[in-house]
Amino acid sequence: MAARLDTLGARRVGSGCLQPGCSEEWPWEMILKYFPPSKLEVFNLASFEHWRADTDLFTCLAPDCSFTGLLDPVAPGYPQVECPLSSCRARACVICLTPWHANQTCAEVKAVALTAQMSDSEKKTLALMQIKDGKRCPNCQLVIEKDGGCPSMYCPGCKTYFNWDTAASAVPGIRKALPIANGMGYWQTPGHVVCEVDSLEGKTALGTGLPAMDPAIFHDPFYNMVELQYPPMPLPDDEDADL
Repeated sequence: MAARLDTLGARRVGSGCLQPGCSEEWPWEMILKYFPPSKLEVFNLASFEHWRADTDLFTCLAPDCSFTGLLDPVAPGYPQVECPLSSCRARACVICLTPWHANQTCAEVKAVALTAQMSDSEKKTLALMQIKDGKRCPNCQLVIEKDGGCPSMYCPGCKTYFNWDTAASAVPGIRKALPIANGMGYWQTPGHVVCEVDSLEGKTALGTGLPAMDPAIFHDPFYNMVELQYPPMPLPDDEDADL
């Protein structure tokens, strides 16, 4: 196992039994039991670096702060995070890796940064495409015109799908892009707007200690869909007794 660590790295130490032709994976407990003590610290440090690379770790972007913590992608407010240190409290966007962009979605921030590097002639072209309500692919920034259909769009440039409603306009800021709801597919129109955490009311939900959500923005899309299509059935009364 020590030789495998030196030649293949920590990830491959438990990849397959040492017997030729056997592909049985070695569990963590078995590796620690038989691993040479002289190499154990090297293995632990290498494994830790692999864990750091595979884990949602984020370091505060403030220049005078180096706090690092684990991210919770399903937490309300994501991708906005606030440094928990009382001496810092800096807010940042973990997707854009910039200070928090209030009133702008991640797609709009990316579009604004790219537009700032364009020439005047390129900006005039964008203005012409904006007349036809062109929007940018959030992946490659190709401007696309939509001629109907659902919000699910396919970019011919980078061969990826995206939600039209969440795409930035050709000229950033002309049309407001909807934030991407965390955990939803590209084809779904956002319901829970977790990116716009600045819309949270400055109150706490009764009995929870958590910020109360603006019902006009933070609504359950599945609840609305089911209730509208399938209203509750009435309970039987005396007139239904003979049925």
